[in-house]
Amino acid sequence: MTVLRIGSDDFSSDLEDAEFRFGRFNWELSDPEHDATRIPQGLADVVREANIVDEALETGFTVEMTTRGDAGPGWTEFRSTVSMTGDKPWKSPRTLYTSPEGTSIEMIQILSCSRPRGRMPGKIWVRVTELSDAVVFWAMENDVFKPPIGRQMKLDNWFEFQEGEKKPPTSEAIPLPGPSERQFRFLGGER
Repeated sequence: MTVLRIGSDDFSSDLEDAEFRFGRFNWELSDPEHDATRIPQGLADVVREANIVDEALETGFTVEMTTRGDAGPGWTEFRSTVSMTGDKPWKSPRTLYTSPEGTSIEMIQILSCSRPRGRMPGKIWVRVTELSDAVVFWAMENDVFKPPIGRQMKLDNWFEFQEGEKKPPTSEAIPLPGPSERQFRFLGGER
């Protein structure tokens, strides 16, 4: 999944406060007017562990997921904590996954007419990488990073002030797509 920084965001300097768009493909990129824009705490921790916070805050990152066991260094394990089914038949089931550190991510089961509903995996491993140049160029060409006209910046964009009381996020966290039989490329097709 590709996660892109929203250019109209106010230069948030914290991953938890920054706003993002996301999608498995460029044509399914989320709409910040209607979809969640904050990354979950579990994903923010994976970004920190990968040491790409500055890159993530500037342009975004790519999320890779696997269910094939400990995939090696750079991967963080998440275990299924609770699953919820939708109140309507067309609502996708969701599963909350928790890391050993106690942070979490939510996954939505991708439903398909051609495939019967399966169980969500008990464990997943997640890692993040920097965006490819091709994805950054595509986002630039499509105004994903474009700031609003007449943007007003704040002093906290330039100086670090003593931490005050943190306010809770104003929107829900981005849910991740559930497991798939295929690997996807953001800029077209399967891998």
